[in-house]
Amino acid sequence: MPAHLTRLVIRRILSNEPIVYRDCLYRRANACLQPRAQRIRRNGFAQTRSFFGMAREPERKVKGIDLAPGLDTLIELNRAQTGQSRPPDLEMLCKALDKFFRKKYFSSETISDVEAGHALNTLRYLNENRPKEEDVSDAPRTFLKPRCFLNALEVLNKKDSPRSDAHLALTEEVFKFLDAMRPNGCEPDSYNERMIRSLAETLEIMSHYEPVRARDMLVEKYKTNRWTSQSQKPLARPWASVLQGLYQKGNHAEAQKTLEMMQELEIPTNIMMQVKETLLGVHAALGDLENTKRIYNDLSQGPPQIVEIDSGSYKAVLQCCLQHGDSKWAQSIVRSMLETLEVYYLEPADDRLDEVKKLWDVLFFWAAASGKGVDEVDRMMNVMVRRTFADGRSAQPDVETINELVSWCMSRNQLYFAERYISLGAKWGIHPNALTYYLQVKYRLSGGDIDGARAAYRQLQAVECSKEKEDIRAANELIQAMCASQKYTFSSIMALADDLTERKGRFEPETVSALSVLHLRRNELHDVIDLLQTHAFHFSEAERRKIADSLVAMVLDRAHTSTARAWDTYIITQSIFAELPRSARTQIMREFFDRGRADMACHIFTHMRELDHPDTRATADTYVVALTGIAEFAAARVAATDNVDVDADAADAEAEYDDDESRAHECRSLLDAVHNAMKLDLDLEPSTRLRNALMLAYTAAGQPARAWSFWEDIVNSREGPSFNSIPIAFRACERMPVDGERHARALWARLRKVDVEITKPILAAYVGALAGNQNTDAAKEVLLKCERDFGLRPDAFILGTLFNAAYGVSRQGDLERWIQAKFPTQWVELKRLGARKMDDGPRLFNIDRRLTP
Repeated sequence: MPAHLTRLVIRRILSNEPIVYRDCLYRRANACLQPRAQRIRRNGFAQTRSFFGMAREPERKVKGIDLAPGLDTLIELNRAQTGQSRPPDLEMLCKALDKFFRKKYFSSETISDVEAGHALNTLRYLNENRPKEEDVSDAPRTFLKPRCFLNALEVLNKKDSPRSDAHLALTEEVFKFLDAMRPNGCEPDSYNERMIRSLAETLEIMSHYEPVRARDMLVEKYKTNRWTSQSQKPLARPWASVLQGLYQKGNHAEAQKTLEMMQELEIPTNIMMQVKETLLGVHAALGDLENTKRIYNDLSQGPPQIVEIDSGSYKAVLQCCLQHGDSKWAQSIVRSMLETLEVYYLEPADDRLDEVKKLWDVLFFWAAASGKGVDEVDRMMNVMVRRTFADGRSAQPDVETINELVSWCMSRNQLYFAERYISLGAKWGIHPNALTYYLQVKYRLSGGDIDGARAAYRQLQAVECSKEKEDIRAANELIQAMCASQKYTFSSIMALADDLTERKGRFEPETVSALSVLHLRRNELHDVIDLLQTHAFHFSEAERRKIADSLVAMVLDRAHTSTARAWDTYIITQSIFAELPRSARTQIMREFFDRGRADMACHIFTHMRELDHPDTRATADTYVVALTGIAEFAAARVAATDNVDVDADAADAEAEYDDDESRAHECRSLLDAVHNAMKLDLDLEPSTRLRNALMLAYTAAGQPARAWSFWEDIVNSREGPSFNSIPIAFRACERMPVDGERHARALWARLRKVDVEITKPILAAYVGALAGNQNTDAAKEVLLKCERDFGLRPDAFILGTLFNAAYGVSRQGDLERWIQAKFPTQWVELKRLGARKMDDGPRLFNIDRRLTP
């Protein structure tokens, strides 16, 4: 812009005068050289600003979706494949996949089934688009290093890792890549210790689903590869994993077949004994006392230099004895443990001190489990301390000893003894660790002592936590308990949530649900969105469903949730949980119809139509629910408002329709929108049920003649009318201003001609159609003959339908006298039901005349 034009514009702005462009700007630019009349300047709005703009509060922005590093690229590949667009290049995908697995490995996080699906899709894409041998030199480095796949297997085989079909397929795909690479200098046709461990991790995951296929894969790998390892345990682990999976599935025949295969493959005896040691704990954990005894005897008779039963197996065996009440064999196990202790005490303390202490912990556990008191366990600890090795050292009770005893008390719901064992630890000078405080939090919460749990958590915050992340678990459980109790202030709950965030802990889905509901109750919508955007996309499908269910439950809680808040909750839910199933969406749509907000319900219907997934997209049943809801909304009803205290905006949003014309106009517009959407839906096949819903909706919307046309479509269709179609057709006749009686009589004659069974709903609907067309005499005649012709005696419902349909003060007065004379008992029942008086005079008895398609 020229300088003189800039000066002109700036002067106009400073003078608070408008800039008018009437002609060529070049000619207007010289206007300052010509004389002009003085204008009167009005003091309009003066431009002001705060000091450097610091006093102005910035508008709050919603957080974006928080995804694991690299996952966004994997999702982009999935979208590209679905939308047939250009996918990311191979090098970018490899870097993203490596970043994703590295993050999961070093952060000790698990992989959800959604993330596993994206990783699996990427690996298969990389395998399908692998450069050919002649193109490797020219292609970018697209193949991942073995370390990436080793990290992936470590994460997938974590103890707390979820299990799903996606995890199984991903594990197999990862091992295929790893087997083709042979990491750490592993020669072809040879498995070193690292590859054996990877195979064992793969088989452990496969055995959780398909142990027989895992066994076949193990046999194949054992036959085609040489296994080399410096110790025996890695060689035994794959076989033990497969057998454990078979026994856990209850497939004893295949387990026995696997043992026979091991003998045919001439598996060394030392490996077989290692496998049996693992199976000892498996059978004991499953409560299989017979097999536990058999394997224990085999191990006891074996050479001790090959295998030794560890403390964990001893504890599992004793727990199995407790489960079956076999105290006699348990006492023999305890004697065997004491004999083992005597042997260990003869060896140097440096070699056996740790094993001795663990065996004593099992003995303490057995003493507590068999009914010994805290004082007796204290005396046993004194015996342990006095028993020394040759060099004078002895085993000492530590915090793990106390934690084992407290865990046992918690499993038996003996909270008093749990506190006493913690006091016993203090007597021995044992300072609680993070697990101790976590156990305190847990058993105090189970006893309803939330304040005591908070005190234990404050102590937990001051100690260092292990890899088990006891502080994270305690914080999650404490937040859930405080939210559920509804006795604690918002600030105290959020202090815990902030502490959990600072520790970079994982929010459990139950915690996210509780906090989301808490924020929604306070109308803190931005906080809800930020919370869900941060955590919801790290959960599995089942965990996301839990959170969505809690939000849906809040929408459906009409007693405590206003309509405005329910709508905000729905909008948040459907935007973040796109997988929200059709059943839940339909339930929410019904809820808004019941709240008297048909416009909101139809918005939900529109959202369902816009979805592409078959599990969420609107179906014929969805159209029926929408049309039925519009019909009920259009019908005259008692004012229904939410029984909650709402603010002014919510009250305005939930105001009733005082003008019947405006209600009818809205019903017609909503009905037209749904009907037009049905016409455009190529996947929808019109059915009798759908046409019934159309009849109901158009009748209630004041277009009974249009509704009757759908009855004619039903009659001419291959499916034909149903029993629900007939009362709906009569209802359309009842509302017709002209020809209603003619259509009703013709339909009644046709029913009598084809000998259709006349039921009470059909009879009531026909009587209502006659009365609605001002022919009450014909209706009375039908009622007087109905017991003889159809075996139906007029009851309160039939007579109430006749009375309500005969709209008019004078007609209803005549009917009242007639019913009192002919059916006095039924009239008393009607009076007991009660009636409401309309604005124009007539009365309507409180009978349920709703029809279903």
